[in-house]
Amino acid sequence: MVRRRLAGDGPSPVCFARRAPGPALLPEGARRLVVARTVRETHDVVTLVLEDPERADFAFTAGQFFTLLVDVDGETVARNYSASNAPGQRELHVTIKAKPGGRVSGRLCRAAAGDRIGVLGPFGAFTVKDAASPRRLVLFAGGVGITPLLSIARTVLAAEPEAEILLVYANRRREDIAFDAELDALAAAHGGRLAVHRVLEEPPRGWTGATGRLDRANVARILDGLPSIGADAELFVCGPEGMQDEVLAALAARGTTAIVKRERFAIGGTASPRAGDRDAAARRITIIAPDRLIRTTALAGASLLEAGLAASAPMPFSCGVGGCGACRVRVREGEVDLDEPHCLSEEELAAGYSLACVGRPRGACTIEIGRPGREGGER
Repeated sequence: MVRRRLAGDGPSPVCFARRAPGPALLPEGARRLVVARTVRETHDVVTLVLEDPERADFAFTAGQFFTLLVDVDGETVARNYSASNAPGQRELHVTIKAKPGGRVSGRLCRAAAGDRIGVLGPFGAFTVKDAASPRRLVLFAGGVGITPLLSIARTVLAAEPEAEILLVYANRRREDIAFDAELDALAAAHGGRLAVHRVLEEPPRGWTGATGRLDRANVARILDGLPSIGADAELFVCGPEGMQDEVLAALAARGTTAIVKRERFAIGGTASPRAGDRDAAARRITIIAPDRLIRTTALAGASLLEAGLAASAPMPFSCGVGGCGACRVRVREGEVDLDEPHCLSEEELAAGYSLACVGRPRGACTIEIGRPGREGGER
C-alpha cells in the first residue's frame, strides 16, 4: 500500500474527501450494491438500505446474513451483517452498530446515498424450518442481535396467519432500543400474535418492564411470568456471546426440549501478536495463485485473507468467520495460527490446510490458493 501511494497510485495527501465504503476490487460472486438511503435507528445504530441495479429483488431466507466488503486504508475487509427486512423486496436492509474504534462499522455507519458496497451472500442457517402446524417462536435478542430476529418475525407473521411469536429483547437503556416503535406497530398490525417483552439494564424512572442484565436468573424470572414453552416451539437466540450463554443455561435448567438455534458472528477469536514473536511488525507472505505468484506483507495480527485481499490476490471466501471452509488454503511453508473454533477437520489440518479468514501467520509463510475447497456457506 505504501509503495502504491509513493508511486502516485492513490489520492493526494492533501485530499480529505469522504471515501465511499465499497472496495475497488470484488471477489468472484460478489455484487456491487448501491446505498439508496440510510435510516438512523439509535445514536449508534444505522440501517443501510441497499439496492441492486441489475436485479428486481433479493433472494434470501429470513435470518440469513450477507458479507459486506469494505475498503479500509487500501485493504478490503469483510464483515457479516444480517438482513433486517423480509426477503423478496427490491431493497436489502442491513443494520449496523458502530463500535468504538471499529474499522468497518464506523465507516459503514457514515455511508451516504449513492455509495457502492460489495456484497457476498446470502449465507447462514439461522432460519426457521418449514411449518407443518401453527408455529410458535420464542426469540431472545440482545442489542443489535434483534436484526435477524426482526426479519424472521416480519416474514413469519406475514406468511403464517396462525403463528405466534414471543420476543424477549434486552438493551442497556431505553434509547438503545433499535426498531422500538416498529416492533409495537408490527405487534398491533398482527392482532397481538407478536408479544414483545423489553428488558433494560438501566431503566428510566417509571419503567414497568423487566430490568437488569439478561442473565440466567433474569431469564428464569421472565419465563416464569410468560406462557410455557412447549416442545414444539422453536427458540432463537442472537446477541452478545455472554448473553447467549446465559439464556441457553437458563433454558437448560428448565429442562427445555424445544429446538434452539443461536447466531454467532465471531466463530474465530481475535488474535494478537504474542510476546517474544520474532518479526512482530510484519510477516512476509507468498501466495501461490493459479496464474501468478504474489508476494506481500501482513501486519501483526492480520489474517491471511486480509493480507491477500490487500495485495489484490484472488482470495476465495464467503462467511469470513471460520465457519464455511470456502477460504481454505494449503500452507506450503511456515506456520499459521488458526483461531478456534473453526470448521476444518483433523484430516484437513494434518494435510496442511488452514482457513485464510481466521489463519494468522506466525512469521514468513507460503500459502497456495485456487484449489477447490469444500462447498457450503453455513457458519
